[in-house]
Amino acid sequence: MLMDERHIKQSGREGQSIPRTKALRIRIVLRSTLLILTVTFSLATSVSAQQPFVTDDADTTPKGHFHFEFSNEFDLLQRSSFPNLKQNTADFELDYGVRGNLEVGVEAPLLSIAASPRLGVQLSISVDF
Repeated sequence: MLMDERHIKQSGREGQSIPRTKALRIRIVLRSTLLILTVTFSLATSVSAQQPFVTDDADTTPKGHFHFEFSNEFDLLQRSSFPNLKQNTADFELDYGVRGNLEVGVEAPLLSIAASPRLGVQLSISVDF
């Protein structure tokens, strides 16, 4: 009896000549893959992240128009920033369209930092021209 005939008789199907050891290896790989995927998805947890950054329209302000923009960001600071605990940044921006592709703007960020209970508040105002 030839080698191929033994494989056909062992598998019970004609035309199939995969040795039992190779079929066993394929089954082991498939079962291992299924086990790894099952464990991976069962251990997956949800994560938290900050909200995405806000993007603004990149075009210039149309000629003869004003554009006002306000944004506010509130942050809880890291422990290494102690005694400062919280930070609030308010940003005001006013733009005017001079020509179709030229605008002039003024931006005034207001930064306030809240510290642990003590006298005084730290306040910073910056105007950038």
